[in-house]
Amino acid sequence: MNKEPIIKSLTALNEIEPIEKLQEEIWGYGARLGPTFPYPGRALLEFVESGGLVAGAYDSRGEIVGFLFAWLGREKPNNRLYLHSQLMGVLAQYRDRGIGFELKRYQRRLRKRGEVGTHQMDIRSPSDQKH
Repeated sequence: MNKEPIIKSLTALNEIEPIEKLQEEIWGYGARLGPTFPYPGRALLEFVESGGLVAGAYDSRGEIVGFLFAWLGREKPNNRLYLHSQLMGVLAQYRDRGIGFELKRYQRRLRKRGEVGTHQMDIRSPSDQKH
């Protein structure tokens, strides 16, 4: 990928469903943990429909190579809305190209424009995952 990735919000099931395969490719969920992915496309769409965010990163051929998703939460005691950044992944062959950074910048831009709440995140690499 020579150019910056194309990052966009995903709002339809047919856009979100490929993230199931990405999760398997990035973390090996299907191979190691059986056929159930941790976050099926239908659940991710429901996060979007209730105010969350699912974003995809695409290469120059239009193939999805990374994603992030966050669900809407409410801080206590002030009731301020925020996005809880739950998961972000980039295919191994596309890492170290700034794609994860660009996904987070995209999320931040939406927040600054007031399209989503503040955000919290916990950053871990795929090697940090315990199976």
